[in-house]
Amino acid sequence: MYCELREGNHKPRTKPESQSIFVMDTNVFHIIFNPNAARGKTIKRLHAAIEYLQKAGHSVEIHETEYPGHASRLAEQMIETGLRRITCAGGDGTALETINGVMRSGHADKTQVGMLPLGTGNAFLRDFNILTVKDACERILAGSTRAVDVGKLHYMNDGAPATIFFLNIVGFGTLAEAARLRHSRFRFLGQYGYHAGFLSLLPG
Repeated sequence: MYCELREGNHKPRTKPESQSIFVMDTNVFHIIFNPNAARGKTIKRLHAAIEYLQKAGHSVEIHETEYPGHASRLAEQMIETGLRRITCAGGDGTALETINGVMRSGHADKTQVGMLPLGTGNAFLRDFNILTVKDACERILAGSTRAVDVGKLHYMNDGAPATIFFLNIVGFGTLAEAARLRHSRFRFLGQYGYHAGFLSLLPG
């Protein structure tokens, strides 16, 4: 499934507009890949996705992230070169970074973002019952698209104003601390690390 991103006060898109904005070679999939998602256990699933897409007659170009925030920069660079279809492969963090790069590019209204669930949570895709790499590839190859409202949060980061875009959820307080603990103390538990992080915060 490809997401057509839109921020507050948007005007409804008509189908002709949605079909007319893509001028790139749609046979090439440009995939932003986070090799550290799911504790680095993503390579096998990525290869399965590549094989699935290639069997359908498409070429694949992998753009590997090297540091936190790199997916955002890669998305912006791709859009600067004229790409209007981007796929990210990783977890919710990779999707978040990619979305932020697209939204900051100035061309979000002309860009579609596909997602491959290679990470631990993959919460956004689960909301659409996309649970496996095969599910995601089938939706993408079928040309399935959905308009998605993107949230925008202004906050202070070490005393400086900052902005972040998000999809299905934004967390504060206990939720944010549980997520931090999952990554710092309970990463070895995979998706259950979030439960452990939350339980560790309960009094007593």
